[in-house]
Amino acid sequence: MRVVHARRGTFEVDARTRVIRERSVCMPVDDPELVYAYRPDYDAPRGRSTNSAGMLQPDDVSIDRTPGVERIALVGDSLSAGIYLAPGARLAPQIERALAERGKSACEVFNFGVHGYGATQEARMIETRVLPYHPDTIVLQFCLNDPGWSFTPNAWFVDPVEPRVHLFEFVMRRLHVSVPEHERRSVPMVGPGRTPDGFWPRIFDADGDAWRDFVTAYERIDAAARTVDARVVLALFPLLLDGSYEPGVLAPYHAQVRAVGEQLGWPVVDLRAVFEREPLERVRFDPEDIYHPSAAGMRLAADELVAFL
Repeated sequence: MRVVHARRGTFEVDARTRVIRERSVCMPVDDPELVYAYRPDYDAPRGRSTNSAGMLQPDDVSIDRTPGVERIALVGDSLSAGIYLAPGARLAPQIERALAERGKSACEVFNFGVHGYGATQEARMIETRVLPYHPDTIVLQFCLNDPGWSFTPNAWFVDPVEPRVHLFEFVMRRLHVSVPEHERRSVPMVGPGRTPDGFWPRIFDADGDAWRDFVTAYERIDAAARTVDARVVLALFPLLLDGSYEPGVLAPYHAQVRAVGEQLGWPVVDLRAVFEREPLERVRFDPEDIYHPSAAGMRLAADELVAFL
């Protein structure tokens, strides 16, 4: 089997992955927890996408603070990054707009969101890239899949590892015994009650590795924020589920995450009721997408969040 894999190049980085690593907005980084980050000064077909610090916003920002200007750092995954939305429709500028409409124009919101990030990557992002900017507030955006593992872009930046004994690995995988933990956490495109492998209960199992890693990441975020006297505001974004799901299916998961935030002393903004009051077609970016809010959904979230900022 080793000869077969060698001929096929199974454990080599393929051409498509090499192109992604070299040319996409994401780039590999020499940090085993971050895995990848946004490429600085990335030019997309529609114009500059990232600034010189790799934030998903076109304008460069200074590490130095402007006296009298409040600084907010938005940290999260694809919902914060909003790479699928027009730049002005993303959450960070929507928060700036909502604050300005309420008379708080002396505020700047920096977008540190990166699509595909989980809680551990978010903790590492704060420790290494957010703290130098000394924010007054960190808005930590939570998505229900955060204790899981986003297969892409992560998989594009993790080199394949050749097993020591190919036949043994083949048999164990066929028996579903040797599936790597990160693959078992790979997030599905359906909500609770629809996954045959019990994905959602598994990553929220209080005694499981996924949940323990999640809580540890949030504890790291709290410790990091305290070093610069920044407050953390936890924003809970719901899955955008249709009426075919059992009513209240998200409630226990949100309660579990809320409890972690409250134990750490963070204000928690649960956006579930806000989104559930709106027609699904208005708040979903795509009719089949249960994760990503539309521009209108981001506006709703921003309007709700400003009361805590």
